[in-house]
Amino acid sequence: MKKTLTWKKLYVGKTSGTGEGLFTKVNFKKGDHIFTWEGTLKKGRYPYYVGSRWLQIEKYQWIAPLRSNPGCT
Repeated sequence: MKKTLTWKKLYVGKTSGTGEGLFTKVNFKKGDHIFTWEGTLKKGRYPYYVGSRWLQIEKYQWIAPLRSNPGCT
């Protein structure tokens, strides 16, 4: 049975590289639904400050969250 993590079990933390990453307080397996991030796909190079709430999915691809998205606080 697949489980869905709630926002209470996810957090943003510093990575060992540069920047921040999304982490969880529980273990999950391949195929588990972690979260849904709805928004507009943005492609290209952007200044670092425009993506403070954006989710990077590839080197030059981002999802800009909708205002109704729980991740857009």
